[in-house]
Amino acid sequence: MKHFKPAILALALTTALTACQHQAANQASTGTQADNAQHQIIKSPADQRDYRYSTLSNGLKVLLISDPGADKSAAAMDVSVGAYHAPKDRAGLLHFLEHMLFLGTKKYPDAGEYNEFLKKNGGSSNAYTSTEDTNYFFDVSNEAFDQALDRFAQFFIAPTMDPEFVEREKNAVDSEYSLKLKQDDRRSREAGRQAVNPRHPSSMFSVGNLDTLADRDEDKVYDDLMEVYRRHYSANRMALVVLSNQSLAQLEKSVSEKFSAVKNNGLAAPKLPTEFLSADQLATQVLIEPLREIRTLNLTFPITDTQQYAEKKPTRLISHLLGHEGENSLYQRLNQQGLVESLDIYVENDDAVDAFQIELSLTEKGLKQVEDVTGEIFAYIDLIKQQGVKETYYREIKNIAALDFTFQEKVSPMRTVYRLSPVLQKTPAKHLLDIHYTYSGFDEALTRQYLAQLTPQNMQQTLVAPGVKTDKNEPLYDVNYAVNKLPQAKLAKWQQARASADMKLPPLNPFIAEDIRLKNGQDSRPELLVNKEGIKLWHYQDTSFNMPKASVFMRLESPLAANSQENRAMLALATKLIEDKLKTYGFNAKSAGLDYRLFESDKGLGYSINGYHDKQAQLIRTINDIITRFDISEEKFAQVKNTLLRQWKNSALDRPISQVAGRMKRAFGEDPFSNKVKSEALAPVTLKQLKQYMQAMLSEVSLTVMTHGNTDKQEAISLGQSFADSFLRSAKAGPGFQLKLRRLAPGEEAVTEMDIKHQDSAIAIAYPAPTSLTGLKQTRMLGQVLTAAFFNDIRTRQQLGYVAYAGGSEIENMPTLNFYIQSSKVGPQELQRRIDQFIREQFAVVKAMTEEEFAEHKTGLITNIKRQDKNLFERTQRLWNELADGFDRFDKREQLAAAISAMSKQELVQAYEDLLMAPAKKRLISRNFGNAHRDQDFQNASKDNSVCRAEQCWTRLATEKISG
Repeated sequence: MKHFKPAILALALTTALTACQHQAANQASTGTQADNAQHQIIKSPADQRDYRYSTLSNGLKVLLISDPGADKSAAAMDVSVGAYHAPKDRAGLLHFLEHMLFLGTKKYPDAGEYNEFLKKNGGSSNAYTSTEDTNYFFDVSNEAFDQALDRFAQFFIAPTMDPEFVEREKNAVDSEYSLKLKQDDRRSREAGRQAVNPRHPSSMFSVGNLDTLADRDEDKVYDDLMEVYRRHYSANRMALVVLSNQSLAQLEKSVSEKFSAVKNNGLAAPKLPTEFLSADQLATQVLIEPLREIRTLNLTFPITDTQQYAEKKPTRLISHLLGHEGENSLYQRLNQQGLVESLDIYVENDDAVDAFQIELSLTEKGLKQVEDVTGEIFAYIDLIKQQGVKETYYREIKNIAALDFTFQEKVSPMRTVYRLSPVLQKTPAKHLLDIHYTYSGFDEALTRQYLAQLTPQNMQQTLVAPGVKTDKNEPLYDVNYAVNKLPQAKLAKWQQARASADMKLPPLNPFIAEDIRLKNGQDSRPELLVNKEGIKLWHYQDTSFNMPKASVFMRLESPLAANSQENRAMLALATKLIEDKLKTYGFNAKSAGLDYRLFESDKGLGYSINGYHDKQAQLIRTINDIITRFDISEEKFAQVKNTLLRQWKNSALDRPISQVAGRMKRAFGEDPFSNKVKSEALAPVTLKQLKQYMQAMLSEVSLTVMTHGNTDKQEAISLGQSFADSFLRSAKAGPGFQLKLRRLAPGEEAVTEMDIKHQDSAIAIAYPAPTSLTGLKQTRMLGQVLTAAFFNDIRTRQQLGYVAYAGGSEIENMPTLNFYIQSSKVGPQELQRRIDQFIREQFAVVKAMTEEEFAEHKTGLITNIKRQDKNLFERTQRLWNELADGFDRFDKREQLAAAISAMSKQELVQAYEDLLMAPAKKRLISRNFGNAHRDQDFQNASKDNSVCRAEQCWTRLATEKISG
């Protein structure tokens, strides 16, 4: 269940990869005005950061955050202008403006200098344009923060807005538009905007493309661009958040010096219309035909402004009861009837749109009974009116929120600033940090006012499903749709829907933590506490975050997990069935801050648990019991199997770059069976066969367990015994997972090609390095020096595609240096030629790099490698991954950082030559020819029999563990 969604009719438009990337102030010396409430900012008891809110003399709102322990600094600027503010005839203009701001300023005119500076200093940047806001943000090493902040400030003081780059960035916007032409969420949104009030800005196309941004006679897009910048980019419409290890006084002085020059034009934000669904659009049904096999029912209700009740949150009780997935819930009722697969609630509270949404994923049976499903929803709303508007439910929600705020976990500096900057636009300083956790009091009358707005007459029903009857076409995304008035008879029937006698509301949550004491003791690293036949348990008592929380990771490794496509497919289905079995029981646990997630791979089946330590053991026992019993009905088996097969089929319509990148990993042997292969293997499987497989799989297993956090040794040992009792009592200890990857011969170039139904072409090239610490440092360092240059050359200068990325990574634990491009402009062989050209030309740049530049790159990379764990679960995940990579001393990042620190420039140059240039270089290429590029290159390539076009072409080979 989700309770908040940032936008209904316009998604946030982000740029890819690196950019779209307690003392009162002295007003006389800093040019700031300290807010009277600066010392009243309410923060979590767990929050050790210091905060100060102020307003610069030009009206710019500023939140300063000092965190002496921060390993990086970050800043975000939110401007209260978004896609909704574009001129009617210039769709996407604000998105285009966001792109242009990254292309140089008068003080720093080089278009690629900003991202290059950040990358050298361990940083990154991004931005997004949403419906009503545009947000820019970055992070960087503490030492480089002042210089980075100065560059950032110039975006809002004196961007060059060089006309030379207009055509180039129009192509980037158009490439972003092209990138998502086959995405059904985007297609549904564009069809859906045809069914809203045409006088409301949500009816506008928000992304932009070459047509909407074209010059027209005397109307030049550059002139329109400058006009919206002058009109909307004003200090009084901006909110800045900065976070660093510097003191508040230092930050205040720096911000005042750098941002006081931002102009304030004195103009308020234009008032946006709020009636996004008028009488003409209410009580209508919108039918949309997707490309994928998806079946989604959405009920949208316009509601009155909720921002004014931000502290009371009257819709929260309604969304909690309607979106509940536990016992007696609407979801459980519909799911048990075989009608729905999921149910989510979204509440939007923007300036221009206030809406309550109920979104359901339907089964095939549910698709045939849309009228009945809708009736059940209105009957449950009636039940809430009769029995649910009670303070007991509100108090439960409030108590969970209070607990979560008290033990609020830290997130990264970048995430902190970009989350807070939009909040700063509309929230009083006092509540900047706690507004989402504040429940000031139950108001029955107010809650009923909002509940009364959830009526059939005040609703738009949207059905997205194959085969719906359509009579119109949205041309930008080629979407067939229809908009029809709902018959009065249906509306009347739904209006009269009443709760039946067997309908009940969910019980109160039994998982709310009560024991929140911290245990005594702190270990230095994980210890192998249990090492018996069939089970290894690592334990790490860690209360350094001062949280009464713990994490548990467990994996059942089996030789039957992925020794055939049939077994790999059955393991995936079994995991989905276990998840489904747990859903009703586990909903309350997740709601109360005790999260769990199942995962499966070619290693086996596992799960993680993270959250309050209290009541974890109860959840673990239940999960283990459900896995071992595997008590599944025929009806549920058929439903979940069909859902999984549909998901695998739909993946053929994923973005080309995602598909070719996935294929590249499979070609190396990482989880090697494609969704198509698994679908064919799973189709004939019966429930009896699946149960036989699970019995066989669980009869020979090897358990790896890690416990971490507010758990002592005795509890960990008891937990280990619990796992052994569940899985090893009648099982034989298995050999565990044996890593297998494909190895390329010296000079070998392996090519795999996919046939993807998309206009764009894509290519992913991987250069494998030795599975060693040396290979890892080489690929990471090469990625460090190439990432920004590759983006600037391929994306910014050549405009080959919206997605352009180079960087080091690992496939299993084999280091690789990778290059990715998705392009609407040229085919994959031309993309390969451009990549090769870049590699040749950049070699000279790397050789000419000064020792000072090389040292900057090393420092930047080490900053990222050694970045602090921000919370308990982040640390658990890192340690779990290190263990999987063979680092059972849990010092992978320390070893890697030391190796990079000792690396010389000559070593880097030699690694560049050996991995990327020498005749003995190895590489694996994964590609597709887009429909727009079925040219002579494609004709010639189709005759090349050395290219792998099958789902699998190579036998996997055993490999060694990572070595020094």
